[in-house]
Amino acid sequence: MPHKIIKVFEYLLLSFFFIGCDDSTFPKEDANGYRPVYSANEPITFELGVPIQNPDKVLRFKNYLLIHDSKKGVHVIDNTDPTTPLRIGFIRVPDNTDMAIKDSILVVDHRNNLVSLNLARTITKINEVSRLKVWKITAPPYHAKYFECVDTTKEVVGWIEARLPNPTCYRQ
Repeated sequence: MPHKIIKVFEYLLLSFFFIGCDDSTFPKEDANGYRPVYSANEPITFELGVPIQNPDKVLRFKNYLLIHDSKKGVHVIDNTDPTTPLRIGFIRVPDNTDMAIKDSILVVDHRNNLVSLNLARTITKINEVSRLKVWKITAPPYHAKYFECVDTTKEVVGWIEARLPNPTCYRQ
């Protein structure tokens, strides 16, 4: 008897699965939804003469000020003499939203990775210590919306509203 109950449960579960995969729920024409924005695979670089545009966080490291510029990277200011701070350069970290420092290691988010940069020897040369893939974005953060299915060989860095031809992905 318990064996038959388990079989009935398996058939019910399987039938719910097939009902959930019915592609007739997707529109056969264009629909409003979200399209993924993929990263351009830009590396972390050190540059000179980049103006501060959108500062949102300041950290102190030795005699330096590290000023976070949202979505762009980190400005490096020599603050040995606080009455005349000197711009040293800019660590370009595309799509960067935060930073932290401990000892001589600057940790930044670079798209879907956490990257550790060693600043012990010189602050003007990028010395990447480690890179850890932390998250993978496969669906938009919005519910009850159609979206363009993600190309899993690329990194998603955001979503834009768009008119989608025959969307085949939906988030409930």
